[in-house]
Amino acid sequence: MQYKILGRTGLNVSVAGLGCGGHSRLGQTYGNSEEQSIAVVSAALDLGINFVDTAAAYGTEKIVGAAIKGRREKVILSTKTGIISWAEPNSKPFTGAQVLEHLDKSLARLGTDYVDLYNLHGIVASQLDYVASEIVPALIKAREQGKILFL
Repeated sequence: MQYKILGRTGLNVSVAGLGCGGHSRLGQTYGNSEEQSIAVVSAALDLGINFVDTAAAYGTEKIVGAAIKGRREKVILSTKTGIISWAEPNSKPFTGAQVLEHLDKSLARLGTDYVDLYNLHGIVASQLDYVASEIVPALIKAREQGKILFL
């Protein structure tokens, strides 16, 4: 496996990563058991893949958490949240406090006390000012608490 430094983070990530969303969602869309999906993540880690990307919206954080148990220190873990409800796209944006609640729920599902990368999912240009003033300060606080290494 080849590895590269991810941007300015200093994180040494595998060139091939494992995305846990998409149409398959680690086989969950096609009826795989959680055990089968955990085996997919485990096999990727065994092959040297160390970058795993998931999200609450994918429904795979619990699976990833089970697969990385006992191997967390070897995994570069990325997850994300949106700033509006996927179920109600015309709803008001989440507050910074709500985004932090989402982060804490993700950490619980992942079985870890921190993620290496935390992303905001699907931000559009018209939301940038709101994100900068409301969401980013909350995420910086979470980073200072050690819950997020990089935003």
